[in-house]
Amino acid sequence: MASEDVIPFREATQRDRELRSQRLTRLLTEQQAVSLRDQFLKLKRRKWLVLGTMLVVTLLTVLLVEQITPTYTATSTVMIEPRQQRTLDVEAVVSGLPPDVETIQGEIAIITSRGLAQKVIDKLDLARLPEFNPTLAEEMGLDGGPIDGLTDGLRGIVGWVGGLFGAEPARQGPDDPEAELRTRIVNRFLDRLSAAPRGRSRVIQIAFTSTDRQLAASVANTVADLYILEQLEAKYEATQRATDWLSARLTDLRTRTEAAERAVEEYRARAGLLQGENTTTLATQELSRLNAELVILRSATVEAEARLRAAERAQGTTDASSLPMAVLQSPLIQSLQSQQIELNRRYADLSETFGERHPQIINIKAEMAELATRIRGEVNKIIGGLRNEVAIARERQSVVEKELEQMKTAAGERGTSLVQLRSLEEEAASNRLLLNTLMERFNETTLQQDLQQADARVISPAPVPQAPSAPNKPLLVGLALFFSLVLGVVLAFIAEQLDQGFRSSEQLTAATGLPALGMLPVIGRRQRAGIAPADFFLRKPRSAFGEAVSSAVASLFLSTGDRRPRTVMVTSALPNEGKSTTSINLARAVAQSGMRTLLIDADLRRPTLHTQLGLSLQPGLVEYLQDKATFEEIIQRDPRSSLDVIPAGGHVANPVHFLAADRTRTFLQGLTKYYDFVVVDSSPVMVVSDSRILARYVDETVFVVRWARTRREHVLHALRQLLEAGGDLGGVLLTMVNTRRHADYSFGDSGQYHLGPRYYER
Repeated sequence: MASEDVIPFREATQRDRELRSQRLTRLLTEQQAVSLRDQFLKLKRRKWLVLGTMLVVTLLTVLLVEQITPTYTATSTVMIEPRQQRTLDVEAVVSGLPPDVETIQGEIAIITSRGLAQKVIDKLDLARLPEFNPTLAEEMGLDGGPIDGLTDGLRGIVGWVGGLFGAEPARQGPDDPEAELRTRIVNRFLDRLSAAPRGRSRVIQIAFTSTDRQLAASVANTVADLYILEQLEAKYEATQRATDWLSARLTDLRTRTEAAERAVEEYRARAGLLQGENTTTLATQELSRLNAELVILRSATVEAEARLRAAERAQGTTDASSLPMAVLQSPLIQSLQSQQIELNRRYADLSETFGERHPQIINIKAEMAELATRIRGEVNKIIGGLRNEVAIARERQSVVEKELEQMKTAAGERGTSLVQLRSLEEEAASNRLLLNTLMERFNETTLQQDLQQADARVISPAPVPQAPSAPNKPLLVGLALFFSLVLGVVLAFIAEQLDQGFRSSEQLTAATGLPALGMLPVIGRRQRAGIAPADFFLRKPRSAFGEAVSSAVASLFLSTGDRRPRTVMVTSALPNEGKSTTSINLARAVAQSGMRTLLIDADLRRPTLHTQLGLSLQPGLVEYLQDKATFEEIIQRDPRSSLDVIPAGGHVANPVHFLAADRTRTFLQGLTKYYDFVVVDSSPVMVVSDSRILARYVDETVFVVRWARTRREHVLHALRQLLEAGGDLGGVLLTMVNTRRHADYSFGDSGQYHLGPRYYER
């Protein structure tokens, strides 16, 4: 706690009280940070709870383990063989197992199936053994061990809870008692059987647990053997089913094949198609030939027409040089052309010598005119020939086109028949091929029935186990020790969380912000020796309790600095916290120092000071404030010290209004004229409001807290109420401290009493 939070009496102001009240309010809702050391100290404080939990749980585990019957586990090993030598290729009928994870898991499911379990039970006659037959076990008194009892109890609780939430009850077994018994026997068998792959291999380990080591090995080996035998039986049944199916299928397919082949022959006869005739190819070739010939004829016709048109354009031409090629190819035209060229040459030569009227010129022109007439006549003949040629080409083209159309029609009709024939032939061929294939499969499966091999083999039979597999006593005890330690630690922290009291002055100062005046140890019965707690300080001032009282007085005087408080009220949050006993011992300690000291019992509801001091209750404070007695009449002297005491007096109807009167304030403040120190014993704050009224009339208030009993929230609430009422808190005081347990808490103030009372009394 910071030094500024501990405010002396002479510096206390209204603002200081408000700050303290706000801090107490905040502490009611906030949790203090806890260090690792604090956690360790909590465990140290609760060490006996932790050790006791460990001891009880471990002992119970040892006793339970000793009651468990030892069991033995035998393991046989089988390997899945995905590749096997086959004399015949019938993999399509009965294929091997692929080496994948799903296949391994499927084989494990077969090994742990109820069907295989029932076969093992029947083969080994396990129903006669009490270990598997619950009826025999109950008759022989061997059933219902501690583990089974605990399991049945848990199942009953789960069923009861499920019923509360509307869950459907578990289905009962069959009505047939024998069937129900078989089901229970199989269940017990499967509870002891397990199968798992070895790593990522194709090896499966089959383990069985039993109280009989010989039986465990026998069952594990029997499960492996029956598993392989079941594979062989499954394959035999598969081949038998395949053979039966193939036989029925062959009969039907043979009939269909014969019918299809007969239909082919009948249709061939109706369509007039020869056996093996390749009509489709011949027709195709003929059509190709006609198409090629038609193309040639069309080309020849086009060429003839082109020559004809060229010749017709040159029909009136007399100049042989301008005639088209079709005309010039004629030998006669070529001869006439040569003559025309010669006449033209001669005409040119004569024209240079003679005139147009010269007889030679006239003769040449006459020859030229006659030659032109002959050329035109020859051209007309050639054109007539070209026209005949065009007509002939067109006629031939027409003939080929008609023949091509007739061929196409005939080919189409024959192609339709051939398509139908081909479809029938293909159907017949398909049926024949399927028939041959099934015949081969039928022969192979028939032979394979006697050559079946399992997809697994035993690679390591289960030996007889020599040591029990369960219970693992060292492991169970070790686990019990570990979990009991965890449970003890959890219980210790729970106990610490449930412990809401203060166990040291450090905690009290940190939580309240008030100085801790000290700790008053509890006075045990052996220490009392017939001495009342109120008299213990006077009778044993050198004891731990006496030293604690003296230390509390010194702390109270020092906490206020130079100004010593004259009037001090002692109160607590709840009753039975040692408030009155503390008031008496503090007052007696101050009186013993030579100071004039007065002790006032202001707890008007439950006054106890007069009883502890052996004084009379009346007259007292009530009578004086009611003017029924004088000050001298209410003063009583402590028979064992120089302490003056004012008892509470008679009963009043409303103590709150009575104490709130101005006369009460005047009376308390006036006492400082006659006494050096006044101690006022008041009522608990959380019970009544008397202390909040008196807190404003005194210099300081000492708040008493019972060690490890008074809850923290009660202390904080009570202190906040005193501060809000305007009281000055001089400090807090722990009472009834168990010094032996306090020393185990390792607080900073734990060394105050760890040496014990003998240190103070030496």
